[in-house]
Amino acid sequence: MGASIVIGVIVVVFIGLIVVNVQLSLWLRGFRRGAPAEAVVVLGRGKPWSRLIADYDKSDLEAIVRFLERRGKDFSFYVHPDGAQVRRIMADRRVREVFFVGHGGPHFFRLGRGEILYYCAFADAGLYGKELVHQVHCGGPGGISLIERVVPVENRHRCFYLGREIRSRDIEAGFERLAGFWGDYAGDAC
Repeated sequence: MGASIVIGVIVVVFIGLIVVNVQLSLWLRGFRRGAPAEAVVVLGRGKPWSRLIADYDKSDLEAIVRFLERRGKDFSFYVHPDGAQVRRIMADRRVREVFFVGHGGPHFFRLGRGEILYYCAFADAGLYGKELVHQVHCGGPGGISLIERVVPVENRHRCFYLGREIRSRDIEAGFERLAGFWGDYAGDAC
């Protein structure tokens, strides 16, 4: 009897996770994906269970979309790109703003399939420079952030990076705070 209850709970949780991920996938289909744009949102897959549980909440992505749409930005999502795709994004001059959403640290980002993107690979600001970079993942002491590597000093205060463990409420509040730099979201960010 006890084993049946445990199995039942596991099945219910598993089905719930599948439903949430399907809903997130369907929501993402409403946006341009995998195409260069003025702003690019890179969605990583950093944990072993990421195929079952997304590394970000829909509310995180909704906060980013609101931030971009209110500023009139053309944007695209890259869902679980590999390192070569991210290097192309970073080298593309048409892409002026990049968001890294998922799991990482101050100097790295987990792309998925065991692949880790080390931000030191983008040390050449002349090649990889961006007007804004948002590290929407955990941080901590040690290492040099991507923002410090590729964003001009005068723009760094307009980038999202907390340097500690973050939660969805931090992401939503952080983008609302950043929105204040552009008043009522009017005009160009840079």
